[in-house]
Amino acid sequence: MRDHEERMSADGPDLVGVREVRGLVAALSARPRKQGRPLPVVVLVGPPGAGKTALLEETDARYAGRVPRVLLDFGALPADVTPAEVFRRLALGLGRYCPQFGRLPFPLVEICLAASAPADGAGGEAEPGPEPPVLGELIRPVLDLALGSSEWLSAVDALLKVIDVANRRRVLRRLGAMSRGQGDARDVMVALREAVRDGAAGRAAVDRVVGRAFRADLREAFAGWFDRNRRTANCLVLLDNAHLPAGRHFLRTLVDGDEPRPDPVVVVAAAARWDTAWDGRWQRPGIPVTRSADLPLPLGMAGVARAVDGDAPPASPWLLVRVGEVSAKDARRVRPADQADSVLAGAPSFLHRVTGGLPWAVHQVIDVARTLPRNAPAEGLRTLFAVALEDGDRAVTLVDRSERHLLDGGFSLSELEDLTVASATRDLGFPAGAGIPGVGPSRSAEALRAKLVNNFLLDRREGEPARLVLQPWLRHVLLHRLASRPDDHRDSWEKVHSRGRRHHRAQENAVDSLYHGLALGDVDAVVEHLAGMLREPLDRAAGWAWVDAFEAITSAPNRLPKDQEPRRQVEHLIADRDAEDALPRLVVARWLQQDPTGDPAEHLRPTIATSAELVAARARGEGAIVLQDRVEEYAQWR
Repeated sequence: MRDHEERMSADGPDLVGVREVRGLVAALSARPRKQGRPLPVVVLVGPPGAGKTALLEETDARYAGRVPRVLLDFGALPADVTPAEVFRRLALGLGRYCPQFGRLPFPLVEICLAASAPADGAGGEAEPGPEPPVLGELIRPVLDLALGSSEWLSAVDALLKVIDVANRRRVLRRLGAMSRGQGDARDVMVALREAVRDGAAGRAAVDRVVGRAFRADLREAFAGWFDRNRRTANCLVLLDNAHLPAGRHFLRTLVDGDEPRPDPVVVVAAAARWDTAWDGRWQRPGIPVTRSADLPLPLGMAGVARAVDGDAPPASPWLLVRVGEVSAKDARRVRPADQADSVLAGAPSFLHRVTGGLPWAVHQVIDVARTLPRNAPAEGLRTLFAVALEDGDRAVTLVDRSERHLLDGGFSLSELEDLTVASATRDLGFPAGAGIPGVGPSRSAEALRAKLVNNFLLDRREGEPARLVLQPWLRHVLLHRLASRPDDHRDSWEKVHSRGRRHHRAQENAVDSLYHGLALGDVDAVVEHLAGMLREPLDRAAGWAWVDAFEAITSAPNRLPKDQEPRRQVEHLIADRDAEDALPRLVVARWLQQDPTGDPAEHLRPTIATSAELVAARARGEGAIVLQDRVEEYAQWR
């Protein structure tokens, strides 16, 4: 998986939650009554391609010249960068001149980094100064005086001359409070003395001390009548690729390094993987409902909107915000001119249905659609995954590109094989070690499932029971890979679905057995089963059971030819059946329509509505009302 998420423009005001995140950052940036407040670290979480980087870049551009801000990408930093060095870079960024705010000084950070150079060894880009052993000899006596001696300020003055820290008078004025035991500065210097005495073993302590110095400098920059009145909003720190080891280390140092106190800074990070530091306060998306059920899931856009509208945000230090699903309405607003000028104009719902709203995939589909003839019928989108794309000096398909973007770096080839086979099932909810032989992941299923959860590629779909499902775009990609395998492949389409059908028959699970059977083209068995359920009067539970079975079975994937208009294909598939029986037409039409590439423009909706009305008329008993309610839903499709 790539550490650098591809950049995408945030076209349209609502793409990947721009509006909600804007509101959240604005709310946290405010300083009610010119006072700070304990702020959480906002973490944007979602799969690769969710638009996290685009959100950070949009926020960075929006606040340019308005507040001190800094955007730092852990993917562009050395892998072994220390938290102390990250704090230094943040201090440099926030210390740049900003109208109304002036320049924020960070003298304690500079002193700490210079003083800790022998122990930390990570002052790679620090200002030049004496060799570390010499500097250490000068610093240690000064730190020994930091407990309150009135003589230590003169020593600090000499030290500042050697370190060449700017604004020496301001620094000395601030540090003068130490002799009276007041202020953050004294605590920082005392802690620094202990850390430096530990030598190389004090690296973690130095990181914490520099973090405390960073926060102490920020608080002081907003103290006093003048600064409090001109600096009317919090600073902004933006951290990309915070899921990398250096990013996780820094965030933990940041939140663990000081007691919760008002800090005049908003921290917004982006992470493509789960961090176990969140486990005690948030529930991982995609895990069974029985685990950590009392913890909240990361906020969706609606939850962010509620927090902005006045609900108190979750307790510090973490506020997780799930991004990565564009609504159907917003998908049509992504590059609308490009959509109107392509075959997508004839299939307005296709873009969201096939991508599941994943922003990166939305852009990919728009680009591929523009390679197809503008005046081609919408059915041209049925071959979406087979279109060859230029990628450097070679041709690739959307399948190749998507697998590389979503899975490379985090999943092995054997795990990709397992996922391709597992995409044939209705969900990934079968227990490890007891999956469908040859259908579920066979190599450490629990570990594979954990990878999917931790990379935000597995979701929990509510229902009875709740099901775990792959992200829709990833599943479409993997199903296409499975369908393209030759019949003599050990895990071909035919073999995988045949094994699944046998397994569920043995388990007496009719719905899943028929689901795999329909994927193999066995329409007759599905029709016979559903017709049998209608022969006896239905109570309401039986009515719902029929609807649920119908929807579950017809959600089966297909590898039908893509060269026919969908309505004509339906009639071809039921040509040998009773023309007066509406049930075969309903089953086949809904089967094709549930697959976005089966019916891109959803021309089959009227067929489904009419057929469902005829089938529901056959039902008897109180459960017939349930079927009629579903008919009314379908009727809106006409």
